[in-house]
Amino acid sequence: MLIADTTIVSTLLSFFIPSLAIYQIALEIQTGQQRVAAEHQRLNQTVTTELRNARPGPISETERQRLMEAARNIQDGILRARLDVSRVPEWLYRHHHSRDESDFADTAEANRRRLAS
Repeated sequence: MLIADTTIVSTLLSFFIPSLAIYQIALEIQTGQQRVAAEHQRLNQTVTTELRNARPGPISETERQRLMEAARNIQDGILRARLDVSRVPEWLYRHHHSRDESDFADTAEANRRRLAS
């Protein structure tokens, strides 16, 4: 079969085969970003659950130890996400950074007020 005076085989060999490398790179980037996003979502759920369950007042030594382990696991997850090479592009990070920082600060202040009462 001929397409514009070329065969399907020559089209595959001249265009698609050389392009496979970029398709593979794009797939690896997408997979990595999905992995980082899933880790962020898991960490967010963990932190949200801990904050939702938190109550003002003194805590037992057993609960303190559990919270220290939970905090360490959260820190480890953040480090893993930061070390992953499939990070968000710098321009996208800068675009959302100020709004995200404001949201984080508002959430932290709301939790601080709730737990201080």
